[in-house]
Amino acid sequence: MKEVILFADNDADSRKSWGRILMRAGYDVQLARNPEEARDILDRMEIDVAVLDLRLVDDKDKNDISGLLLAKEE
Repeated sequence: MKEVILFADNDADSRKSWGRILMRAGYDVQLARNPEEARDILDRMEIDVAVLDLRLVDDKDKNDISGLLLAKEE
């Protein structure tokens, strides 16, 4: 059974690129573009590793720590 990686990033290009790289490496990759999608995946599936963007909501807001808050929830 493949290991499952959750990759959450609000940047579409990063999600697409890293998703492709990780899939080629043999992982089952679940992609999320925001905290809500990531939570939904975490609720539905068993995840082996989560890679979370620190500023998952707003890359321009230096105070955005939504990725860290999501990690703390889990």
